[in-house]
Amino acid sequence: MKSKEFQIRANLVVITDLAFEVSTTTAHDVFVDYAGHVNSLSVRVHEGGWNRIKCECGEYKGKNADKNYMVYLNEDEENLLELLQEIMLELFDLRADRGVNYDETEKADSETENHYS
Repeated sequence: MKSKEFQIRANLVVITDLAFEVSTTTAHDVFVDYAGHVNSLSVRVHEGGWNRIKCECGEYKGKNADKNYMVYLNEDEENLLELLQEIMLELFDLRADRGVNYDETEKADSETENHYS
């Protein structure tokens, strides 16, 4: 049987990989942060993509995440592996939603590169 630490690390790798895949192949954006000083993982899901919105103060800020997960990765956390599995299942569901028009995405990337060249 694999150690719990190994299972945690393996789940973190899968979550990070899925976040990258979802963010680059779908219209959704996933932000993943690890905070070493408190050994926590934060995953924020922006369905339909992250965008900036103008608040009442006139400043631009990012919209709130549609789903927000915060997990402390202490091995003695009771439901830790179940929480990590829940995050992975959410990301697998988002990965299945590949409604991105790749031609438009490539065109936008090309225009961005030309702008900054």
